[in-house]
Amino acid sequence: ACHNGALPPIRPSGPEYGFMLGDDFYVAPIHQDSLTRTVTLPAGRWRYLFKDDEVIQGPTTLTRDFPMNELPVYIRDGAVVPMNIERDYTGIGQKDWAGHVTYNLYPTEQTNAFELVHPDGSGKTSVGCGLYNGGKELRIYVDGVKKPHILRARVEKKPAAVTLDGTSLAEGTAWQYDLASHRLIVRTENYETGKYLVSFP
Repeated sequence: ACHNGALPPIRPSGPEYGFMLGDDFYVAPIHQDSLTRTVTLPAGRWRYLFKDDEVIQGPTTLTRDFPMNELPVYIRDGAVVPMNIERDYTGIGQKDWAGHVTYNLYPTEQTNAFELVHPDGSGKTSVGCGLYNGGKELRIYVDGVKKPHILRARVEKKPAAVTLDGTSLAEGTAWQYDLASHRLIVRTENYETGKYLVSFP
């Protein structure tokens, strides 16, 4: 945390009022009366938050129009983002996800992790993910304070199987794959050690 000597969560980056929000978000606020915005992304692999099919390799500068109902926000590949989803109009999740911690995952071939300090004072949970064996396996761990959770992982193709702590999970109930958004959704209420293995054909 910043009060313990870490970097502040909001840090200026690049020209034109851009800033980093944490380690994994780059924000380029609209500051002029125009839909056109020039964005200067730092080093890394980035995706536009509202349409994340394309990977943009930074550092780079790009200029494009942004719809009125969107913001110039980019997310770094590898990000692990905890979220509290209670409504469905954002397009991220559904109303019945309330009561679960949603982890929005952007796996890469390097294991990345995030430690969530629960706002209810119950402690911390660490979540990490990474691709292995040439992208044929996705390994996810959930360690620390146990909470019902939903994993929302961006993966390019439908898994062949998903296991939790060595036990196969049933497609359609415990997990599903949304082809349109390239999202694997895993919903878990209870678990032992929190080790997931996702296998791809």
